[in-house]
Amino acid sequence: MASAKEGTSLKSCTWASVWMLLLQLCSDHGAAGRAYCVGTTVLLDLNGNLSVDKSHDVRWNWNDQPVTRHQKRIFSTLPNKKQFRLFENGTLEILEGNQNDSGFYSVEIFNKGGTHLLHLNFSIIFLEPIFALKILQSCLEGKNITVTCSADRGDDVLFLWKWVFNGTNQTVKSSAEPDKLTVHIQFEDGPPEGLICEARNAVSEMRAEVPACRGT
Repeated sequence: MASAKEGTSLKSCTWASVWMLLLQLCSDHGAAGRAYCVGTTVLLDLNGNLSVDKSHDVRWNWNDQPVTRHQKRIFSTLPNKKQFRLFENGTLEILEGNQNDSGFYSVEIFNKGGTHLLHLNFSIIFLEPIFALKILQSCLEGKNITVTCSADRGDDVLFLWKWVFNGTNQTVKSSAEPDKLTVHIQFEDGPPEGLICEARNAVSEMRAEVPACRGT
């Protein structure tokens, strides 16, 4: 016999800092990390560091590859980078970003005499939000009880088991198998009351409480 339950969403699809995901990468490039849901259109602006005029040479790069440029009133974008658009004020637009658009973005600006005016770095990651968190547990008497928590979709998902024991909050991290979004936990005397599985990434969070076995 088994019992099952689906989870509820606690957070979804707003950009978030991803210091834990990108800490090492950002420290190497001097860029603050931000995460966005797949399909989000993102604007990278100059944060008021410089007022761009038509004489400036504005160069945007993605993972050290040039993607778009504004020079002498002429806008140019690489043919295979149609998801990028550059505005006159130097802002770069990433259209409906996907996982392949994640990486390090940088902008360099020069005046008409070739003097370097500005260099900014951005670290961006696009993640698929967590979808359809489910709980399943075995309800066989006289045996260890295994509880399974799984999600249908999601990138860089962290799973947490939470419960209260003798008035103290307990938290256990679980690592999913490669290419699978499923984790397990086992209890000799059955799962504690109020056991919860949480699944998180930088753009979404879901939670599901383990249901009681029938007849208990």
